[in-house]
Amino acid sequence: MLNTSLLRKFTTIRLTEQESRVFSALLEASEAMGKGTVLRAAGGWVRDKLMGNESSDIDIALDNVPGDEFAFFVRDHESTKGHCSSVGVVKENPDQSKHIRTASFKLHGLDLDINNLRSESYAENSRIPEVRFAQHPSEDALRRDFTVNALYYNLNTKEVEDYTGSGLSDLDKGIIRTPLPASKTFVDDPLRVLRAIRFASRFGFQLHQDISEAWKSEEVRTGLMNKVSRERIGVEITKMMKDKNAVSAIRTLHTSGLLDLILTPPSDYNAPSLAGISSKDFKAWRDSITSKRTSGFHIESILNKTATIIPQIEQDCLSTFYFALLLSNLESANIALISRVAMKIPNELCKNIATILSSQSDLRLLISEILKQPDSNLLVRTGRMIRFELKNFWREAAIICLAKSDLDPTEVQAQFTAFVSFVMNNQLDECHSWKPIIDGTEIQKIFNLPPSKQIQQLLNHEFDIMFSGIRDRETIITKLAEIVKPNI
Repeated sequence: MLNTSLLRKFTTIRLTEQESRVFSALLEASEAMGKGTVLRAAGGWVRDKLMGNESSDIDIALDNVPGDEFAFFVRDHESTKGHCSSVGVVKENPDQSKHIRTASFKLHGLDLDINNLRSESYAENSRIPEVRFAQHPSEDALRRDFTVNALYYNLNTKEVEDYTGSGLSDLDKGIIRTPLPASKTFVDDPLRVLRAIRFASRFGFQLHQDISEAWKSEEVRTGLMNKVSRERIGVEITKMMKDKNAVSAIRTLHTSGLLDLILTPPSDYNAPSLAGISSKDFKAWRDSITSKRTSGFHIESILNKTATIIPQIEQDCLSTFYFALLLSNLESANIALISRVAMKIPNELCKNIATILSSQSDLRLLISEILKQPDSNLLVRTGRMIRFELKNFWREAAIICLAKSDLDPTEVQAQFTAFVSFVMNNQLDECHSWKPIIDGTEIQKIFNLPPSKQIQQLLNHEFDIMFSGIRDRETIITKLAEIVKPNI
């Protein structure tokens, strides 16, 4: 976060050498074009630079030239220097705004999106705006989602511009606020409710009270359920769960009631948000979500109990864990279906979430028995659970099942540590990826058996032997022989 003295000092932005080359090339092309165009870097790049973060993606807004026209001129102007890539053009909402086009290309190694200053208006049942050229930069600023994303760096004057009047102040104080009243902003585009939570979580900022009040509105909540595609909801939630500050987003999604809203199917199957969802999936979703929340569930208690353990989670499992934590109030046989349909996240992720959450009662019993008196039978049960159910998510499942218990945070930490030690000391942590020491073909040859289900049964017995701590080939053969002989 910036302090006030820095904000006063940064009437301009400190550019990298690469950014200086890019901006000089754009200004040179603009001068050669001869239309007196004012070029502004806009949005996230400006915010990030003021916060001391670097970004390789820059949005450029023009005041009097179509974005694609300017981009092609830059490309031709730079053609002999070899610093510019080919130009791609995407129409902005082609059904509503055929004349607005965003041009994308790479210049001196930086990715640029070129467009015009714009203003927007929304139809009643759509979050897709009709876009027009803006007459003044303030129109472009007011259409943006949040004041901290509505700052500009004027390439011509080399100054930061704040047309909402509160963007720099909000960046300084750490506030997420909408340029227009939040009630209007969220009715126009309800997805911005989730974007507000994501940005607040990502930067550790506070949500302005106007936002917290606006999402209680029935019109906003109905819009989020009915107007926003499930794919777009899933994209926003996924970005939250991939962020290092995901816990903050999880807390807000629960306490605001927005998560329950997202997980509940609209009453009307023909709602625009359900496009692409089959009637079969819709019915299964509706039937599965009814009365399937854990009674007495308190997210704050669970987050408090997991706080000291989360740093122990491996990075490649972290976002899956956060998703499971987010949905840990669900008790349904169809957790995978609910998450897939409600948020349109990938099937594999849905299965992993369901695996973590559906194992809770069995895993809690197993951990309690291990803490009382570990024995070889518990080694086998632990190995089976990790290999055939939890796989590399056994830690994450243990954290959530312990956090949902009546234990206090200290006891959760202690029991989790004891369970991890039991698994690691017995070398079961990677048992989901083990290969059999004696494969099925060898078992057939050693015991002179025909191909049959018995081979798979013997492989399962072999893994049980390995789970119990025996990894010696000859000993395994001897123990398998004890099983085979009575059946010969």
